[in-house]
Amino acid sequence: MNVDVSDLVAEKGEALEKLVEFLEERLGSEVRLDGDTLVVEAEITKTDLRLLLKKFLYKERLKGDFRVISIPEGLRVKRRKKYEETG
Repeated sequence: MNVDVSDLVAEKGEALEKLVEFLEERLGSEVRLDGDTLVVEAEITKTDLRLLLKKFLYKERLKGDFRVISIPEGLRVKRRKKYEETG
């Protein structure tokens, strides 16, 4: 399964190595980086992988900045939009 991490790479490049280690530890299989895409070799459902990605974002205190969305190719870690209050 593929995970697009291009937004995460642009903002927090150092978090990418931690994410690969986190997923390999939890899944017990290889996770490799192919450009801006993580390729997960494990047999895992999209829902379970999404949950692991959300746990990682929470653990690294990135949950307020990023979210995990579903795309046809797999999943994507996307930067959250920031809204400013006017008034």
